Amino acid sequence: SREGTSKWAWTAAGAPSNTSRPRWSTSARWNSAAQPRVCVTHTTAVPRGYWVYNMEHGAIVLLFRPEVDDEVIVGLRAAYEAIPTDPACSHRRTVLTPDPLLDRPFVIVAANVELACDQVDLEAILSFTAAHRGHGPENVCADGSYPE
Repeated sequence: SREGTSKWAWTAAGAPSNTSRPRWSTSARWNSAAQPRVCVTHTTAVPRGYWVYNMEHGAIVLLFRPEVDDEVIVGLRAAYEAIPTDPACSHRRTVLTPDPLLDRPFVIVAANVELACDQVDLEAILSFTAAHRGHGPENVCADGSYPE
């Protein structure tokens, strides 16, 4: 596992490439079973502008290419489930979504930082979450409204 500066780093002008939107994604996992309101399902990729906005609000985003091996998806789902509720928000403040534009099999991102792994490393993901969740340019706990 390697932590480094994210290519989705925030600037004084806001989101990179003007991808920020007035709405953000629900804190959810992709293709999940029925969940409470803050964990609705994402059966298709959440457009980047929405999850980038989640990062601005302090969320952790777990991204993977749609065609990645099932083993990676199972590992990321398990990591998502293992991420504890953010005590400040009463939900995980985490998004799990496929990203067909991703240039690697998977990556874990937060505002200004990413965790690149060769394999799903639960302990590294949990440590990354503990260190970086809630540290976006705006500390917003409200759940997003995309895709509604």
